[in-house]
Amino acid sequence: MGGFTDIARHFGLKAVYVLVAWGVSRVLDSGRKRLLLRKARTARPQPVESRPAPKPPARYKIYHNPQRDFQPSNPGWLVSAARVDPWELLSDPSWQCPLLVGFQAQLAGQGWSQQQHPQPQHPQQQQLQQPPSGADGCAAVAAAAADVCLEGGGGGGGGAGLGGGVGGGPPPPLLLLPPFGSPARQQLFALDPRVTHLNHGSYGAAFRLSLEVQSWYRQQMEGQPVRFMETVAVRGLVAAVADAARFIGAAPRDVVPVVNATSAVNAVLRSVPLRRGDWVLMFNTTYSAVRSSIARVAAAAGASILEVQLGLAEFQRPDTIVAAVQSSLQAVGGRRRVRLAVLDHVVSFPPIVMPVRQLAALCKQVC
Repeated sequence: MGGFTDIARHFGLKAVYVLVAWGVSRVLDSGRKRLLLRKARTARPQPVESRPAPKPPARYKIYHNPQRDFQPSNPGWLVSAARVDPWELLSDPSWQCPLLVGFQAQLAGQGWSQQQHPQPQHPQQQQLQQPPSGADGCAAVAAAAADVCLEGGGGGGGGAGLGGGVGGGPPPPLLLLPPFGSPARQQLFALDPRVTHLNHGSYGAAFRLSLEVQSWYRQQMEGQPVRFMETVAVRGLVAAVADAARFIGAAPRDVVPVVNATSAVNAVLRSVPLRRGDWVLMFNTTYSAVRSSIARVAAAAGASILEVQLGLAEFQRPDTIVAAVQSSLQAVGGRRRVRLAVLDHVVSFPPIVMPVRQLAALCKQVC
């Protein structure tokens, strides 16, 4: 056996081995804990404020071909108004002013004393472009509303029944048309009697009856704005379009109301596809605002303007006006070069009636 030195060396080596094993195990255990802690930190959710904000949904829509892709959404009352039959409005007095109905009844020879009127029948076989004409049509409208005005009693300004006027009760009887002259001016117009008004072409005065009817409709609108816009105004517009279509011999679907004649001409000018080499015909008597619009549209399209010059000699004979237009069309080559002709039925100044029937026929021959 060895001595004490060998024994000490033996146990000393064991102690070293134990210490090394313990140290290595401590290091490994510490590294494992550190690795687990790091993984836990990386897996922990981030605070709300540090998260990236979610991408908001798109708030827009692109129409590359609006004519094909875009579908207009009109309100229901407007869609139904477009389908209103003018014939049905003859027996519907809810939109008609009693003052105007009374005036129409007088013109039709009905008068306010007649209590009973036959109700018009809806013609199933006739088209809208063939309504009653002349006094018969006026009497039908007046008769349908006069029954309610006389028999239905009064009606408030914005109630369901509009038969009694603004203040309630039937309107007062209207006087017959006065003779032409000073009595007519005093009774029909609100003109200052101290002034002789001559310029009706530029700034015409409205009839007293028109002012009263306008006031009646204005009070209806102020009383119930929604009801007026969605029922009374729409029905009145449909009836006015039907009357205008009957007057000019057109179908109601082809007649569009506008603010004034200048706006109508602008709408037509903007819808005609002019191009370079085209001509637009007008007269030296064409209204100044219309002339300016023609010049702007023609300049933008590169088109040219053909202005027919009329003088006092042409105004005295309609056939000379037609001859002047014919010679002007021949001067520019005529056929298929004049894309648009602006014709006045009644010239603004001087107030001359133009032979539009002959002029329209001539333009159709060469255009």
